[in-house]
Amino acid sequence: MYNDDMQPTSKLEFFRKDISFIKGIGPKVRDILKPVLGSNITETVSVWHFLKHIPRRYETFQLLDGMTDEWIDKSIEIPITVIEHSKLKFSNRRIPFQVKVQDGLGQFLYLNFFSMKTYYITSKFPIGAKLVLIGKGKKIKGRYVFYHPDARPFTAIELNDEDTTKTQKIQSIYPATANISQKIFLKLQQGILPHIPDIGSPYDKFLYTSFNFPSFKQAITELHDQSETDEDEVLKARQKLAFDEVFVSQFSVKLRHYFKRSIKSKENIIYDGNLLKKAKSLIPFELTDGQKVATDEIIKDISSPYQMFRLLQGDVGSGKTIVVFLAMIQIVSRGTFQSVLVAPTELLAKQHFATLKPYADKLNINIVLLSGSQTVAEKKAIRRQIASGFAQMIIGTHTIFQDTTEFKNLRLAIIDEQHRFGVRQRSSLLGKNDTVDLLLMSATPIPRTLQMMMQGHMDISIMKGKPANRLPVKTSLISSNSVDKLIERLKYRISNSEKIFWVCPIIDESDTINSTPAIERFEYVRNILGDKVGLLHGQIKPVERDKIMADFIKPDGKVKIIIATTVIEVGVDVSDATVMIIESPERFGLAQLHQLRGRVGRGDKQSYCILLSKDISQNRLKLMTEIHDGFRLAEYDLMHRGEGDALGIKQSGRSFFNFVNVFEDQNIITASTQYAQDLFDEYRDILKDIENSNKFVKYLMKNNPDLYLILSIFKKSEEGTDSLGC
Repeated sequence: MYNDDMQPTSKLEFFRKDISFIKGIGPKVRDILKPVLGSNITETVSVWHFLKHIPRRYETFQLLDGMTDEWIDKSIEIPITVIEHSKLKFSNRRIPFQVKVQDGLGQFLYLNFFSMKTYYITSKFPIGAKLVLIGKGKKIKGRYVFYHPDARPFTAIELNDEDTTKTQKIQSIYPATANISQKIFLKLQQGILPHIPDIGSPYDKFLYTSFNFPSFKQAITELHDQSETDEDEVLKARQKLAFDEVFVSQFSVKLRHYFKRSIKSKENIIYDGNLLKKAKSLIPFELTDGQKVATDEIIKDISSPYQMFRLLQGDVGSGKTIVVFLAMIQIVSRGTFQSVLVAPTELLAKQHFATLKPYADKLNINIVLLSGSQTVAEKKAIRRQIASGFAQMIIGTHTIFQDTTEFKNLRLAIIDEQHRFGVRQRSSLLGKNDTVDLLLMSATPIPRTLQMMMQGHMDISIMKGKPANRLPVKTSLISSNSVDKLIERLKYRISNSEKIFWVCPIIDESDTINSTPAIERFEYVRNILGDKVGLLHGQIKPVERDKIMADFIKPDGKVKIIIATTVIEVGVDVSDATVMIIESPERFGLAQLHQLRGRVGRGDKQSYCILLSKDISQNRLKLMTEIHDGFRLAEYDLMHRGEGDALGIKQSGRSFFNFVNVFEDQNIITASTQYAQDLFDEYRDILKDIENSNKFVKYLMKNNPDLYLILSIFKKSEEGTDSLGC
């Protein structure tokens, strides 16, 4: 179908082709794959979406005659005959469906399924069927039991093999949700891998051979199908693709910056600094050195003729809100310019508004709040103020991104907790005005390695230090057996008008996670402390969540203790909150634990973070009791758990890269980043005669098709830009 002599555009067409051309992958299967292969996928699920979704592990399945103790908890395949179906009755609400089967040795095996449709199980394991069972077995009360195993058609060849214990099969296991079978990924493998066109190396031959990289086609194939390769070859395959990924990231950004900096997007503005000085004089405390430096960097960008794209990173409680307020003041001091601050939740937006409005009023600045819970009439009135230019500072939520929100002259857009918004939402603000400066805020500490890789994408202001009156949060690790004693201690805190957060990793009972769920913990604590206890989790409607949280924030509110999931992680400031309890902390990365700890310690009282664990011997958790520097904790997460945990985004399924292991690939990252710079320097003379990125694309197609293909294939599809991400 595709061959290596094809034109570059034809090769690229293969990687962009919708996977529905593969037999057995229809519209329904394609749709359930969308959230797994990419959170930003709206329509086409492409070949490349699958190829960059790499296996999380490879399992070697042993084909046996029957089950024996030596194969407990090991991946095996066993020929079986289905005997009967039954529904077990337990004392709790977890009622499994059981399939009784007989293996090749004549012994009975028991297959247990929880929370699955009966018709699905009975159709997969019909009585009398001869199948090959796939899974891992356990021995419970003398019986061999399998939980949620798979099966495939049974063949006579496998049964008649004289020595089946020597028969092995290596299977790639892909990250997936419960409703997606690994068989779907096998179909994708079989339908895609044999047809991948190869791409030549666009890199310096010495550099490429020094790493002993395989070809692009070989690397992709070996990474997805390990049946004919060893571990070293798979490692080389991943590292080759990691090199490509970092190179494309860095080279594309250099091009983007080059073309952006070659055109002045706005006039060079000289602002009157008097309003900014007056605003600083209203702040009742001395700015930290970190706040001063960050403010200066942002205001310098605002005043330049080039569009700003900057990330403001400050640890929890470092005072980012004041910094962005000063930036907004500088913008509106021009008279006709507007600035907007967008928060991920209405409660946080209201809190920002309440914090900034007294300052704005004293400076005669018109500030408004636009949120989803306002009436239609209220929103219309506020939108009229924004469209007319009367509203100079706008605080809002996702409502800001709607097409009905029009600005008179927007010049600065600030997005708080930026990782909770999509690229399209950020782009929609930039689309309001082509001279808009963009400032992203994050409380997640960024490890040095990721800073180096992100610097190409944006400028970064790192704020260290906290206001002088903040006391460090005392952190302790205690056994989960001490819950009752802990609740007794909380009674004193509540009587002292202090507020408590209690975080659980899951909402309700789970078959796979051994942890007390939020609902169960809420019921237990409420039986002791009464209606002082509130419950928050993602399944509660946002309006109701905000109502509960608003009561919790009020000094005289009824709710004194909140049992919650990580929905409270977003930076709401509760000055009376002095205790943060985190149940099953081993289920979180250190960066996320640090974020949660930052919800307390906002006032002048001593605050506490209590890690409630069944295993208090874990060294990783002990680090939380010793280290309060978010950057050091992020570095540890990066080293031991990957960039998803280091950025505090792993639980939402997001990752900074697809092929890169940021900690293990240091030499790959360094070499690839340097080569991107070297190659860009080689093209500088050519770029002088090229007006925009589209013309550079055409130049590469003709003069360096391999570079064109690598850049086009690896470009971030969610950026919504041309083939080079420019």
